[in-house]
Amino acid sequence: MKRVTVWGTTLKKVADEAQMISHYEIIKTFAPNAQVTMLTYSRPLVEQSYGGLIVTAIPQLHKSLPRIFKSDLFVIGGGPFFDHLPHLLRVAALLFVLWLARVPVLIYGVTGFPVKSWFGKSVFRWMGNHAKKIVTRDASAYRLLSEIGVKTPLQQGIDLRAILTPAPHLRVQEILRLEGIDPDKPMVGLTIRYIDKNIPDWVKTQVDMHEEGIDRFNDALGRVVAELSKSAQVFIIAMHPDVEEDLAAAKNIRKHMADPSQLKLIGHRYLAVETLGIIGACDLLIAGRVGSAFFATMLGTPLLAISHESRMTDWMEEIGMKEYLFDWHSLDAGAMLQQLAKLTQSREEVLRIFKAKAEASRKQAWRDAEAYRAFLVD
Repeated sequence: MKRVTVWGTTLKKVADEAQMISHYEIIKTFAPNAQVTMLTYSRPLVEQSYGGLIVTAIPQLHKSLPRIFKSDLFVIGGGPFFDHLPHLLRVAALLFVLWLARVPVLIYGVTGFPVKSWFGKSVFRWMGNHAKKIVTRDASAYRLLSEIGVKTPLQQGIDLRAILTPAPHLRVQEILRLEGIDPDKPMVGLTIRYIDKNIPDWVKTQVDMHEEGIDRFNDALGRVVAELSKSAQVFIIAMHPDVEEDLAAAKNIRKHMADPSQLKLIGHRYLAVETLGIIGACDLLIAGRVGSAFFATMLGTPLLAISHESRMTDWMEEIGMKEYLFDWHSLDAGAMLQQLAKLTQSREEVLRIFKAKAEASRKQAWRDAEAYRAFLVD
């Protein structure tokens, strides 16, 4: 029986859970009897839903040591590359353990954020050079690892979450009704970033946040929601690590709406594949999170995107939807609604493009997954 340990993201966010479950699905495809351990934060619903899955809390690294030392493969995925000193110290400690354990390392399906400090570049260069193989899921990680001097050959792949299948239609309808949403009426979903003066400093740097732009952003989004709610049910799909952030984001938008009740919130954290089903059921998605824009493309849901970082820009350029992308600093309600009208007129063409992209991405994701084969198939 193969023992595989996966680290690099958490089960706290929908998009991150989707990444972890994608690793699980790929591993189980090549090695059905494999025991999969995830170093992350516990989420009982996930553990109960996937057989042969063990979750060990990453903050308690010392308790994970026996499993790491017994692993046949250690996989680094998600978004481990960010310049935050406590995180870098944890990464360095983990790398030292892996070096001692002589466990082969596969870096697979990773994204990247700007790394500017010499210590950050040193740690991630060490990580990259320790790996047997590296497959990134986007251009940002490929650029980062190239720029910091990683010698292990790099392969830029597609987002591994393309392999996921959303929850069944009947389950999605059940969820929507539980949340007070009529699945037979038009639906517009929102996935938003928590833009607030209280977010951590490293996040402020990542999204280039200036506090004077917060009210302007929420006012524009509030006016867009108010207009859309005239013809559709509009709701936020919770995708933050903590639902309190989604609640706060909803509150900030509602402050700028004449009728705050027009904006609903699906605040319960469902399984990632169930959230994918909700996005797939929407007639339109306003995507403020890169993962949700990717899901919408895979599921054939037309979208307008709000960029808080370069990864969203990269994706919208890749699918030929740059004209439907808006920078959060200069969000303009009128411009968004104007482009929405154009998107509505081009809906059939957009869906055709999305269908072709989804099919190609799934095939590419499984081709990329062959990187696992050498480690899992005897």
